Amino acid sequence: MRARPQRIEQLTRHDLVQFAANVARQGWHLREEGGAWIRAQGHVRLRLDSAEALRAMALSGLGIALLPRLLVEADIAKGRLERVLPRTGIGAGPILALYPTSACWNRVSVGSSTCSARI
Repeated sequence: MRARPQRIEQLTRHDLVQFAANVARQGWHLREEGGAWIRAQGHVRLRLDSAEALRAMALSGLGIALLPRLLVEADIAKGRLERVLPRTGIGAGPILALYPTSACWNRVSVGSSTCSARI
């Protein structure tokens, strides 16, 4: 088992699981307290397009993931996951919120599966 990273540069010795949507890959730009922004490097073991899937891979021990606190706070509280580099800033990232169109919403409520592929 590898030692827990204490600095951003130490991520190079660890497997990472990162977010990727279509061809866009998430790069991690991190900053230690009072320091400069650093593009984190590491062996990217998996790239997935689902935060839930990234969480599952982290829980399985396949690598370090950068995930929203809301998604993992119960896992941290129960000791299933632990926070790495807690004094490191992550900067801003895009958030995509989806909501079905009203025509699609009406079809979903009656059980049509055509909208689930569009959402």
